[in-house]
Amino acid sequence: MTCYDEQSKSARRGKAIAYKGHIVRVLCYPLLGRWRPFATVESPLSRGTPTRFGRMKLCDSVEDALALALKTAADWIDNAAAKASPTQPTHGAS
Repeated sequence: MTCYDEQSKSARRGKAIAYKGHIVRVLCYPLLGRWRPFATVESPLSRGTPTRFGRMKLCDSVEDALALALKTAADWIDNAAAKASPTQPTHGAS
């Protein structure tokens, strides 16, 4: 039987964060002695399934894994916002 300390080291860790109107859930779980990050993004306008980000590189610490998952999700939100914003035509260009 494993002791409490070993169980707490092997438990999943995660947080839910609001970022630019989206709900970002980041978590990580132990895999082969390291931590595998995972993230989901729930968009406010889409009622479908959330966007999932998995298969990220293994990290040495919980903090690194959560930071990588959050950065990946934030980059995806920023890129989606940049694609959705209309481009303004330049006036006076010949």
